[in-house]
Amino acid sequence: MRSLKLSSVGRLDLEANSALPIRPGYQLWRVSHVGICKTDYHLFHHPKALNVTLGHEVVVESDGKPLVLNNEVACGECSYCLEGLPRHCAALKELGVNMDGGYADYIAAPMSHLFPVEVKDPASAVLVEPLACAIHCAERINVALALLPPDVSRYRILIIGAGISGRLVAYALNRLELELELSILDQDPDTAMRARTDYLKPVFTSHEEEYHLVLECSGSNAGLSQAITCCRRGGIVVMYGMPDEGVAIPSAAHTFFSKELTLLPSMAGCTAETMGCAIEYLQEEEAFFHTLLGKRIPLESAANEIADGHPLPGTRTLVAIREEKEHAHAAALL
Repeated sequence: MRSLKLSSVGRLDLEANSALPIRPGYQLWRVSHVGICKTDYHLFHHPKALNVTLGHEVVVESDGKPLVLNNEVACGECSYCLEGLPRHCAALKELGVNMDGGYADYIAAPMSHLFPVEVKDPASAVLVEPLACAIHCAERINVALALLPPDVSRYRILIIGAGISGRLVAYALNRLELELELSILDQDPDTAMRARTDYLKPVFTSHEEEYHLVLECSGSNAGLSQAITCCRRGGIVVMYGMPDEGVAIPSAAHTFFSKELTLLPSMAGCTAETMGCAIEYLQEEEAFFHTLLGKRIPLESAANEIADGHPLPGTRTLVAIREEKEHAHAAALL
């Protein structure tokens, strides 16, 4: 069995293993596809993932049918789990982060964390996990909207970063069916233009105190600084892009105090509920989500892709562990 492990900080090696350790309650599943997430780029440079097989946006195959993985396995017993916050479990196991994940021929995972999905192309299912995270973010925003001024007929929302995260959050916000004016901004105007839909407008500049809510999806300090600047007084700044560890918020505390800004982070958030919702959306609009897929690469190329590569703008690169014979046929059905 092949697996792609972080052998040292900044180095991934494709290893041949004779056996995969299986924890109680877990079983082996044959991996079909894995999406390359920005988290993988962060883990590539982080010692906490040493000797771990990366890959957490995983699709497996069982009896010829795809199943998608919720990689977050909570203990169910700590105070956070008992309060209904399994994402913040004190003993959280994350397959592909602190336990072996999907860049391998097989993955060990509990049956309770795999969900069937009916799609024409199994590759589309790699988007279920990031879409579930986007749905979690949209749900948090929906609650926080109560903090915005009530006498506004249509809240102006700016999404900074037109990569896959920004596009999926925009989709999830649109599904809330609220009176929102959604705009998206990217440092590359062409990438912003490609994100255009009937509910999402590309913009190319932003102005101070222009938006009621600003969603930072790039993970950059420059993006967060821009979000704080162009957020209106009494507004909400959402941190969705993963910042680098050790980087401070690029604004004085007095700015948040005087402008009465709300800082709303949203990280991951896969549960049975958000995964189920993501699967429903994907099955309804697979043709749209299929347009968000970018490069397909074999497992042998994944190390170089994570180390040096870049996704096609606004798309998810995926690793095809088990190549289907009829990729083109599946795509033609969409």
